[in-house]
Amino acid sequence: MVALMKRNVRLFFRDRMTVFFSLLSSFILIGLYFLFLEGTLSSEVAEYINPDVIMFNWLIAGILAISSISTTLTVFGIKVKDDEKDITKDFYSTPISKGELAAGYIGAAFIVSLFISLTTLVLAELIMYFYYGSVIDLLTLVKVIGLILLTVFANSAMMYFIILFLDSSSAYSVASSLIGSVSGFLAGVYIPFGFLPSWLQSTLPFIPTTQAASLLRKVLMANEFQKLADAPTEVIIEVKETLGVIFPFREGYVTTGQSILYLFVSGLIFYLLAVWKLKSEDKKTK
Repeated sequence: MVALMKRNVRLFFRDRMTVFFSLLSSFILIGLYFLFLEGTLSSEVAEYINPDVIMFNWLIAGILAISSISTTLTVFGIKVKDDEKDITKDFYSTPISKGELAAGYIGAAFIVSLFISLTTLVLAELIMYFYYGSVIDLLTLVKVIGLILLTVFANSAMMYFIILFLDSSSAYSVASSLIGSVSGFLAGVYIPFGFLPSWLQSTLPFIPTTQAASLLRKVLMANEFQKLADAPTEVIIEVKETLGVIFPFREGYVTTGQSILYLFVSGLIFYLLAVWKLKSEDKKTK
């Protein structure tokens, strides 16, 4: 399992252009933010906080939530190529179990995606510092890294399960483009959560990526929201709901603990589903 993991990580980093474009996609979104979204937050809160700072943190949280999807999909392209070249069959002939096989691919995607996510976070904070003169504190950084670990785990397992249904490079390319486009909406990067149709607002919180974006926004935007203490409560709630920081649930809102548990459990479920899928495919070939 460890050997497979190392092999997949080396294959990804061997292609420097792939690494470059994995990072570039995030900064294209940042560039689009400065072109179109800066200054869009309601003026109702402008007297309490810097709306551009809170919106930039909102964007970074969304980018961190979706970068683990795009990056893991890129890494799992190795799995598709292995299937096409029948390399996977060589793995099946070894003593490695289906659980270890899945863990090898997911583990490699986890390591690569973690690297890309942390690099994106560092570069984003540098932009924040030089452009807005603000940077997150150490405690916030630790919390964000913890949430990135959880987000990458959940998205890696989910993407691996999806990739098991793709048996050709052409199908993989189409699926990658589709998922990459949709993920921006799932994380509320292209359109803020509150601007979406009501049926989507009630559906998206069940998707791990949406929950990950919410968790990251809670942490990254916490310091700015503290400055809103003197603002009317209804204004604070409206801003949080609109930006997808909190999601209505029954008579209240989804708690941080519930979101963390949901992400962990969903990642575990997708891993187990992937192992089940591998075993069922193995039985069909016998």
